[in-house]
Amino acid sequence: MIKISTKLIVVDNSGAKLAKCIKLMGKQKISTVGNLILVTLFKFTCSKKVKKRTIYLGLIVGISY
Repeated sequence: MIKISTKLIVVDNSGAKLAKCIKLMGKQKISTVGNLILVTLFKFTCSKKVKKRTIYLGLIVGISY
């Protein structure tokens, strides 16, 4: 269950490590696996693929409590 302002761990090879959810796509208040969200990056490695203060689309692939 992902809400707005939830900190998320990024699982891909773009170089991003930590992201924050800023908006849920659709009319729901809580997102689950398979939903799209808008994120902005907090922590990342030195990479040319991603930049700070840029909005990216994210797909939720797994949730652990």
